[in-house]
Amino acid sequence: MLDTLANKLMIKGSFYGLCLLIYSTSPCADDMEYTTVLTYKTKYLAKIGATVDTNVFQPYFEAKSKSGFYSSLWLNIPLEHGNPNKSIEVEPSIGYISHFEGWTLNTSLTLFDIENPDTLDFDGDMIGSKIRVENSMMYFEVLHYTADDNNNGLLSEIGTELKFFEKEKIFVNLSYVDGPLHFKPIIFSKVKLVRPIDNSNFSFSLELLNVIDKKSSQDVRKDGVSLGISYAF
Repeated sequence: MLDTLANKLMIKGSFYGLCLLIYSTSPCADDMEYTTVLTYKTKYLAKIGATVDTNVFQPYFEAKSKSGFYSSLWLNIPLEHGNPNKSIEVEPSIGYISHFEGWTLNTSLTLFDIENPDTLDFDGDMIGSKIRVENSMMYFEVLHYTADDNNNGLLSEIGTELKFFEKEKIFVNLSYVDGPLHFKPIIFSKVKLVRPIDNSNFSFSLELLNVIDKKSSQDVRKDGVSLGISYAF
């Protein structure tokens, strides 16, 4: 057990160390670009097709080099008192982006670090390796989850942006995910509408999750609607 704990601490330290290294050295580099987005959502509709929490704060930080290397940190912080699913999710990522003949290839590693507010929950750790290929019309990505006790998972997703309006952005995707952990295979779709607020860094969002494969649905895997407001700088 101590060996397992030591390995997990080493993995955590490696991910957070690499992220901090990029952020700490980036002020000395001229080719770094920064992104910060602060978001409030009425529901957290997770990438695995589950409604994880309600009333959440989701900050996102990214440092990206023109050479293609980047580091990011995303958090899910529940705000609702007494929420039975309440947990803090921290996701540091490292990756590399390359371009070729109108296509973009994005490869990355992410630590899904799920912490209970009261105690460290090492059983919540997962590592995700992702490959995403996209062009101006669509994207396709595959994400492999490595979890404890061989409870691994695989997600395949295809999506596009519908350009019907001048300001509003509409994103549509179809996903199949098998696992991770105790989750059964399922097919679901998402639609997300983003509307910028004129002359500001704020934007509103409306997100719809539709579980297509109802027979494999579980309690947290059901149709959902989420409203959000974001501030980017």
